[in-house]
Amino acid sequence: AHAIAPGCSDAGGRSHNPPLSEPRSAWAPAARLRARGVAAGAPARACLLVGGERGSRTLRPRPRGPMERGEMCTSQVLYQIEVPWDTYLPSGILGDRELQLVRRYDKAAKETQAQLLQADGVAYADLFISILSKVTGQEDTVLYTLCLLEEMLAAGSAHAQLFHAGAAAARGADALYGPLLRLLQKPTWGVQQRAALALAKIMAARPDKGARVPGVNLDLMSFEGTSSGEGEGDVSVAHAGAAHAAMHALMDFLCKQLERTAHEASAVPAACKGLAALLTDPAARAMFLTAGGPYKLSQHLKDVKVDTGGAGVAAVSVAGAAGGGFSDPAPPPTLDIQMLYEGGLCLWLMTFEPTAASAMAATPVLQALITLLKGMAKEKVVRVAALALASLSESNAAELVALGCKKAVQAVKLHTWADDELIAALDLLEERLAECASTMSSFEEYRRQLLSGALGWGTRHEDDRFWRENAARFEEEDFQMLRVLVALLGAARDSATLAVAVHDLGKFVQHHPSGRQVIMSLKGKDAVMALMAHADPDVQKQALICAQKLLVQNWGLLTQQTS
Repeated sequence: AHAIAPGCSDAGGRSHNPPLSEPRSAWAPAARLRARGVAAGAPARACLLVGGERGSRTLRPRPRGPMERGEMCTSQVLYQIEVPWDTYLPSGILGDRELQLVRRYDKAAKETQAQLLQADGVAYADLFISILSKVTGQEDTVLYTLCLLEEMLAAGSAHAQLFHAGAAAARGADALYGPLLRLLQKPTWGVQQRAALALAKIMAARPDKGARVPGVNLDLMSFEGTSSGEGEGDVSVAHAGAAHAAMHALMDFLCKQLERTAHEASAVPAACKGLAALLTDPAARAMFLTAGGPYKLSQHLKDVKVDTGGAGVAAVSVAGAAGGGFSDPAPPPTLDIQMLYEGGLCLWLMTFEPTAASAMAATPVLQALITLLKGMAKEKVVRVAALALASLSESNAAELVALGCKKAVQAVKLHTWADDELIAALDLLEERLAECASTMSSFEEYRRQLLSGALGWGTRHEDDRFWRENAARFEEEDFQMLRVLVALLGAARDSATLAVAVHDLGKFVQHHPSGRQVIMSLKGKDAVMALMAHADPDVQKQALICAQKLLVQNWGLLTQQTS
């Protein structure tokens, strides 16, 4: 017979509670769910009521396929899946001591679990790794154990350190990281993302974090020699080499998520979550840089649209932020604040890597940080963006001025912020940008913006005086700037850059005596004509005006006659 979980409603909207004649044991899973802090009114799927020992009855979940179960959120997995731990004792997967530990921990209240971790935390860390290494073929048990592990790591930052004090860590990096690394190859996305996040948190807590080991090739993750490495603790080169190899495999997985189209709604947030934990390690930052990570990540941040709602603070939904868990595979919200924060945090952490200066100065990275800054979605997002930009402004002030960062900082400072570190970063950023802007000519500022490949509307683009005074300077370096403008017409993806670029070509034609001939010799006319069919109305408008200027020999005379 089918039963509906207490506190839920059926299709007719009728509320269901256990009848007085029903044994209380039949509703024990729901009671345990409430003890774990899950609201009684939370949606629950119909469960199957089956017979148990001594005539008692226990709620069991309705059968679901492994792929479908892998897409459930953590609370659903822990509620609906019942793992038969006793069956693993005869096969030797669990010993008597391990069975006792897991029985005490599974389905216990959060307060009880915290007490158990405080008393036997290292034993539980070894237990979870041992289960994942032995029960690889049973999808339900793997997924359930990963959810227990996820909640354990989310309950306290110190819990990740427990894994490095147990027997698995003593046997080497492969024994500790191997079981989770192998789960990254599973076809179920829910298993992959949970294994990746757990692995990132555990790796970030390793005692030899930041150690520079002689002979270790960060690209190939090979190692030579047997001498001890530098850093905390007595860490052998072989162990460090295996740890770096595992980190390289995880970094490769996370970077691939930034390029995926499958699970796109959850792949990028999952990657940001894992990278935010992992990039506290200098070795991980070097790997992220080698993989082109800053550029890949910035592509997801630089074009986000923030709805400020008229109040200066974006009204957006947070997906999967509470408790660090994973959300249901529902359609993504307008914006994921947690993903923006963790993505900005990753870029800020990369500013601490000395070798990443040139990669962090790339236009998409700077654009992404400026977008996070001026979006003002939430103070923590603005804070990481301001800290990263303040660090980068020391050597990239001119590029930031050209990208409009000065104006964005001024707008952000109009709001009241509670964080002193954020206020100090904004003050420093404004001071450096103002000093740089005072030494730059308007043409030099325009040139830097153009060479960045990202154009935006401003007084320089629409000011006829600017074009009259500087039209001749576009001849410099064999019309380099005009060649860039023409190239942008075919390469730029965002509508704003396209509209401004075609507008500027029209301004050059209007104010340069040989503008028509120069643009046609650079094959700019065909590119302009193609944009007249663009989907964006502003691009169409600017392309039409520019085409008219190219077709009319004396635009100035025509304008005067029209007036």
